[in-house]
Amino acid sequence: MLALIHRFTCAFLFIASCILIHILPLRGIAAQSSNGLIRQIEAVSPTRALIDLDDQWEYSNDDSEWSFLSIPCSLENQGKFYLRKKFSLSQQQSSNFSWEFIGLGINYQCDIYVNDQFLTHHVGGYTTCEFLIPEYMLHQGENSIRLNGSNELSAHETLPIIPDPYAPRNYGGIYRDIALVGLPPLWINDVTVQGGTVSGNISLRVSLNAGKLTHSGLPDSVIHSSSGSQLAISVRTDIYENNNTQPVVSTPEYQATMEESRSLQINISSIIPSPKLWSPASPTLYKARCTIWTKGTLIDEYNIHFGLRTFTNNGDIFSLNDLPFEIKGIVYEDDIQKEKNAIRYSSYEQDVQLIKTLGANAIRLDHPADPTLLTLCDEYGLLVFEQISVRDVPATILQSPNFISLAKNSLQQMITRDFNHPSIVAWGVASFADVARGSLYFEQLGTFSRTLDNRPTYCSIWDYAATCKGVNFCFVDEFGQETSEFQMQLHNWKLHNPTTPLVVSTYGKSIKPDDHNGYNDPLSVESQSKYIVACYNAMQKEHAAGGFIMSFTDWSSNRPSIVSIETNPYMHYTGLISYGRDERRLTFDVAKALFTGDKIPMIIVGEDTESAPVIYIIIGLIFLLMLVYLANNSRRFRENFSRAIFRPFNFYADIRDQRILSTMQTTILGVITAGTYAIFLSSIFFYIRTNWFFDHILNILIPWNGLKYETAQLIWHPIECVAIFSLIFFTLQIIISGIIRFWAIFVRSRIFFSDVYSIVLWAGLPSMILIPLCMILYRVIMIPQYVFITSLLSVFTVFWILFRVLRGTAVVFDVPFRNVLATAIGILAVVSAAIVYYYDTNYAAIPELTMIYRQLFT
Repeated sequence: MLALIHRFTCAFLFIASCILIHILPLRGIAAQSSNGLIRQIEAVSPTRALIDLDDQWEYSNDDSEWSFLSIPCSLENQGKFYLRKKFSLSQQQSSNFSWEFIGLGINYQCDIYVNDQFLTHHVGGYTTCEFLIPEYMLHQGENSIRLNGSNELSAHETLPIIPDPYAPRNYGGIYRDIALVGLPPLWINDVTVQGGTVSGNISLRVSLNAGKLTHSGLPDSVIHSSSGSQLAISVRTDIYENNNTQPVVSTPEYQATMEESRSLQINISSIIPSPKLWSPASPTLYKARCTIWTKGTLIDEYNIHFGLRTFTNNGDIFSLNDLPFEIKGIVYEDDIQKEKNAIRYSSYEQDVQLIKTLGANAIRLDHPADPTLLTLCDEYGLLVFEQISVRDVPATILQSPNFISLAKNSLQQMITRDFNHPSIVAWGVASFADVARGSLYFEQLGTFSRTLDNRPTYCSIWDYAATCKGVNFCFVDEFGQETSEFQMQLHNWKLHNPTTPLVVSTYGKSIKPDDHNGYNDPLSVESQSKYIVACYNAMQKEHAAGGFIMSFTDWSSNRPSIVSIETNPYMHYTGLISYGRDERRLTFDVAKALFTGDKIPMIIVGEDTESAPVIYIIIGLIFLLMLVYLANNSRRFRENFSRAIFRPFNFYADIRDQRILSTMQTTILGVITAGTYAIFLSSIFFYIRTNWFFDHILNILIPWNGLKYETAQLIWHPIECVAIFSLIFFTLQIIISGIIRFWAIFVRSRIFFSDVYSIVLWAGLPSMILIPLCMILYRVIMIPQYVFITSLLSVFTVFWILFRVLRGTAVVFDVPFRNVLATAIGILAVVSAAIVYYYDTNYAAIPELTMIYRQLFT
């Protein structure tokens, strides 16, 4: 009788301690904030303890000066960060539980220490860091946790690589929820649900882990009845529909024996009677409640939500639950003005509700999602196309063994974590990819994905004629394309792939958010709306399986973009709603009408207020008048001009013989030459200032944000651009003169700086033929057939001027021309090699430029 009372008392104390330790703290936390991780842990298991670390942390960027920071929080600076926090364990928490560290998002990598002892190294900002803390690291009372991290990215060795202007901002720090979870001595580590369609047949793979089986967290009755380091257990599973209290089916008990500090994986099969399928119109979810029992005592409980659905393709048509399905999708960037990417549960829920109001049925992400967002998509009914963080990566980097290893690791973490979400219908392995030259990457990632899950894989591509290998689907990227090219490329892709679903991974355009001048203005909100209508109609005409509008909201980037330089250079105004979620644009209503079949709102025509800058014509006329004035007022200038053009050898011989040239006339000539090329470049840059390729090339050539920002500002303002570029080109002429003067010390002739100054500046005479062209160049390059002729003429004049400089140097130095040419080529080769090495090592310039070349000319 006493033994029975003792066992009953032990069991009662165990259950009471669980209630006091876990449930009461959880209620307090839930009242404080909408924490997605807290909600998940509460939903997953009521038998676990929790220490919420979402609170004040100490922060430093140099490990010396510390301040307080509220976590989760997005750090906008690039570089190292240090975070530390203290927490306490009660006697029951310390003795009754094994503790696990969970961080849903720490970017990009970090070392984690517990009580100054190294715990683990985590890599990958969008995937979950989950690690069991050894018992010896923790103790009753005050403990500490420390993170030494960095969000610095590399051009070759990280995933993602150094971002381009069109990649989402690379925030640092702990930007998703973080907590310590107390596990019972024997716990369910994971449950995955496989199968399950119309038949209702499902298979649950349950992973069990055991700590110390003499753990004080077990009742004495259980400890005393166990045989040494083994414990007999039974595993039960009940399946519920949504939140119903009565199970629709219960599985027979699975009997097993667990050994101390070991793991066990069991498979349980069941049939759900009259199953209800998950779909955007009816997102029915089931809950599997798995429990571990021993001697009639509940040891652990684990709940997982799942849905039953099929997603396949029948030729070029997608099918959801055996019904034709058209993707009406949105590209989702989890970035909000106030919260950045440390987004709260309530904000995610508002976004999902708004997307459903839009009439969209799918979202696409360029990186692994926050589990909170996926849970909401499950509940509200949104298909998710989830992808690892591989975007716009050149093929040579994509196929490197190190990058493939990083991609596989990220893919495995994403699939393992998000396996049970019915909203996820496909796994993405790359976007905006060179599928033709990156075939090894796609074959390996596709094969690897199939070992983890049977969902299809996809990538988005720009080479429409390339054959997709390794992945199930190739989506086409059409962001910013002219509408005429958009439909033509869809038609061509359809010809090459008649039996494959045509999906546009991205369509949309960048705008100025405050521009409401009508759709004839290419940067207006109305132009964006008109563009979306044209693209959607083109997809309908080509019988596309669907597409994704870029994007749901505006979003930010690490690099300044030349397109948005007049508003906020670090913002991309591609959204249907604003960055702060406080403005719905006309495009939102237009997209909603397209998705729901309603009447499209009126889109005003307006007019394009942009005109060719008159400054180019004015400056060109000034240069021509200066030349006419010099020619009319100076016979010597006319003679020098004629001799420099038609008898250059004699002209340079006169310089060698110390014939006096007017320094003023020479300088004016140099200014005209510099100004001519300044107008030429400014005209071209101003014309292509909103071109994606131009922005990408600028990003490679100018990797420093401040300098790129100033350059972009100049390009948008022709007067300042011509003035600064003229100064740069004139300074370049002086530098070249100085270099040539330096080499004069190696020859016997006595040469002054004024001599080489005259050589270089008078060598620029051929640029005069470009002055009339520069005045109208902005209009000329609008006509495609003249672009090649103009380019050829400009390149010809540059080489002609360089030849004249070298020829003049040979004459003045009184050395063979071949020696001067060889020296110039040698200097140019050394300087070019050093520049290329620097850019390629730090910014992968060669692979990036090669990819851009292929994108332009494929």
